[in-house]
Amino acid sequence: MAQTAELALKTVIDNIHGDMPLGNIGSLVETTIKYRGFKPISNLNGNSVGRYIIHAPPSIPSVSGDSPHKVRAGEVIAVEPFVTLPDAIARVDDMPQATIYSFLKAKSVKTDAAKKLLKHIETNFHTLPFAERWTISVVPTPHHKAAFKVLLSSKAIMGYPVFVEASKKPVAQVEHTLLIKEDGCEVLT
Repeated sequence: MAQTAELALKTVIDNIHGDMPLGNIGSLVETTIKYRGFKPISNLNGNSVGRYIIHAPPSIPSVSGDSPHKVRAGEVIAVEPFVTLPDAIARVDDMPQATIYSFLKAKSVKTDAAKKLLKHIETNFHTLPFAERWTISVVPTPHHKAAFKVLLSSKAIMGYPVFVEASKKPVAQVEHTLLIKEDGCEVLT
């Protein structure tokens, strides 16, 4: 599966160019994956990359479709083929747990520990994702878990759920960030 994901990514890199419709990119990924006897995950995509915004619109599909958007020369995108087994459902569902978080907005929170933690998250991560473990030293350990829960419940931060393939089959994924050019692309990662 991993080799198929790599091949799908290479196929996009070898064929992408400015003014290419998003559906054509998805078609390249899907056709490559299916040719090798696997399935693409239909509800996970790549994305455009903006300054300090990792998952910017538009989404870069892994299946064919009719999107009116085209990639443009000068645009930076992340192409992420996701591959699973042929007998899988080929979509992912959210698990209740999260391990990656994002700052949403400053909120009035009651405890000093939550205030300090929120200020640290806003200052250091703002639009970038982060792991809870990166914030453990900000407030004393006995107060950290409670402060983190306050930030989640107040919607000052949000968690990205862990994804699992709907039929519990394995998934392989690869990714490169590409600078789109008129006649191709430059791999940035």
